[in-house]
Parts: sequence; structure tokens; C-alpha cells
Amino acid sequence: MAHFEKFKGINAFHMIEHDTRENTKGKENIDEERSKFNYNLCDIENPKEYLKELINLAKSTGATIRDDTNFLVSLCLTLPENFPKNEELERQFFKAAVEMIAKDFGYKSIVSAWVHKDECLENENFKFKPHIHIKFAPIHKKIKKYKNRPDKEMYIFNTDKCINRTYLY
Repeated sequence: MAHFEKFKGINAFHMIEHDTRENTKGKENIDEERSKFNYNLCDIENPKEYLKELINLAKSTGATIRDDTNFLVSLCLTLPENFPKNEELERQFFKAAVEMIAKDFGYKSIVSAWVHKDECLENENFKFKPHIHIKFAPIHKKIKKYKNRPDKEMYIFNTDKCINRTYLY
């Protein structure tokens, strides 16, 4: 099962905190004893700082950042029910998902890729179903054309360009 969601403003940073387990107080569905089994498939040391850098990059090129700008897209992908119980195959499955997003949206757009094994799901047969939260910034280069002056290269956030019906089909 896969689920895409878009986040704007401070909610983007809260979602990163959820994935990194910076703030799990009051989360009844997280078993902190199992959190040690979670792992990240992304090389970014500080995802919140990296997202801030991308936002500042967009601002520095003249992009307009509004209150309704989506800074982050989240793909949550759950391991299939019939998947073999094999740690190496599981890791390969999740790495392939990260590679797919990197291929489609660029490696530099990926902010984090946390595999969680500590969240209790509703399915009693497999309560702690491994799943990955891939967070990426929908930022891309745009050339703004002017009549009477040179074209300008800008970086803008645009979730509609990357997550749309065409992509999802």
C-alpha cells in the first residue's frame, strides 16, 4: 500500500520530526522499545536543515514562497502482506522505492527515507508492519523569460508538477 501526502509550512518540519523520532511523546501507536530497529536510507544528516537550505535556495533565486506553498511530499509505502520475512530482501525493496523517487524527482530532492518498524498498525496479524516514509522536496529549476532583459533561472516548489494524476497512473 502506498500513500502520497503534501505538506506546507511548519507541518513539513513536524513530519520530519515524526520520521526521525525527535518528538514521539504522546504517540500511543509507537513502541519506543522497537524504535532501535528503524533505519534511514538517506545520507542527509539533518533533514530539517536540508529542507531549510532548499527553501532558502528558492528564495535566493527570486521564487515566491507563500503560506500555501507545499515544501514537502511524503510517500509512505508499506511492505506487502505476502513479502518474505528476510531483512536483506526488505532493505532491497525499500532501497528500490527510494531509487524510484530519486530517478523521478532527483537525488537532491530527497530529504529523508526512514524505515519504521515500531509503529503499531491496525492489522493484528502483523502489528508492526515495516514501512518507509520517503520525504522529498518538490523543487525544480524554472527559466523565467522576460521580453526586455535576460532570462532568469529560478528554483521553485511545485507539487502539482510532480504528484498529479498522470504520475500516479
